[in-house]
Amino acid sequence: MIQGGGYAAGPALGAALQQIGGYSCMFWTLGGLIGISCLLQIFIVSTNVSEKKQSNSSIAMIKIPGVLVLTFHCFMLKVVGNSRSAGLSNFLSVSFGTSPGIIGLLFGCCATLYLIGCPPMAKLVNKGYVYSPMVIGWVITVFFDLLMGPSPLLNFIFHGQKYFELTVMIRSLCMLSLVAIYVPPFQAAINIAVVNGHEKDSIQTYGMVTGLLNGGLGLGAMVGPIMSGAVTDATDFTWTLTVLSFLDMLILSVLVVYLIWMKITKQPIKPETVKQDT
Repeated sequence: MIQGGGYAAGPALGAALQQIGGYSCMFWTLGGLIGISCLLQIFIVSTNVSEKKQSNSSIAMIKIPGVLVLTFHCFMLKVVGNSRSAGLSNFLSVSFGTSPGIIGLLFGCCATLYLIGCPPMAKLVNKGYVYSPMVIGWVITVFFDLLMGPSPLLNFIFHGQKYFELTVMIRSLCMLSLVAIYVPPFQAAINIAVVNGHEKDSIQTYGMVTGLLNGGLGLGAMVGPIMSGAVTDATDFTWTLTVLSFLDMLILSVLVVYLIWMKITKQPIKPETVKQDT
């Protein structure tokens, strides 16, 4: 829910930074702050632990394959999400003549949808549905990114035409799929850490998991706009969305292969007291 509040406040803050230092200023400023914050979260973890548990460090945790996959998941989540957001406002303005005020309103409404979707998703995660929402969310996002432009690969259907209503509707639905992709990874990483020997219900475990995953989010927040700008400058935003759809398929494939491997090798992804969801 705090994330949703950030999405709602983001357009206004971004507009202010753009007025101060131009279009790139807001991304370098906020991306840099996020990156610094995430690095601090990785390394500033309570050191008040016994010698027996000194090996359970952030370095030891990142060596766990499942945590590494989820960190990559979070990195790709931000690369895709920030790439999409970075170019969308300009796309709406150039393609449809949408005013800045309307664009800000659309972004605010989309953020509200994210805010509304978080509590139900949190309840699903508490019931043990962790990986299913992530897989379904990525599958849906592949089609959303192809349709939002729409992609030049779909010219045999849309014949190169762009539709304001389609773009706005798909953008709104993307925020709901983002809930399914963003909320569960933290619980999934905690579960994997616990089954690999880290202490359950420990502030240290929670801190390391949050730091590692937010580190992936912070790095993705910096890479996303840069990648989006490069692809858009070389082609246009519809091709950027097409590239994002292939990135969606990449992380979806990584996640599915990991889950299948864990199933085949009969390795646990959750403590025994929690219902398995594969």
